[in-house]
Amino acid sequence: MLLKGLIVFFIFLLIVAICALVYLLLKNKDHQVLARGLEPESEEEITIEKLEELAGDKTLSKNELFELIQIFGEKFIIPAKKNQVAPKEASNYINFIILICSHQNADAKLISFLDKEAKKKNPSYVAEIEDSERIGIENRKNRR
Repeated sequence: MLLKGLIVFFIFLLIVAICALVYLLLKNKDHQVLARGLEPESEEEITIEKLEELAGDKTLSKNELFELIQIFGEKFIIPAKKNQVAPKEASNYINFIILICSHQNADAKLISFLDKEAKKKNPSYVAEIEDSERIGIENRKNRR
């Protein structure tokens, strides 16, 4: 009888330990992107330079790239052209698109989503956006 009680007790402890481990793993996974540099908005304002830096990180997953694209689409608009000429600051935005398109974990869906979001908010830059996507995809092909 005592042996049966000990077995039940150890099984109960094992189940509790497994539940605690699963909880810790899921909690860590939710905060993994934040640890890499995507701080919440309230703590630090994200700049296009920060997005460029993060997009250049070759260890980012597909989901993390998607988060970067969402932030880009929600918070950033390429500076307006002056006399049909793009300002110098626009190069950061174009470079971000190139980095995302050339990233090893970017797929056609991500690139299509980026294309749609960028063109929707920046209609005067459609040609530049298409060129930067083409350059990014070619860069990825050349690496293989």
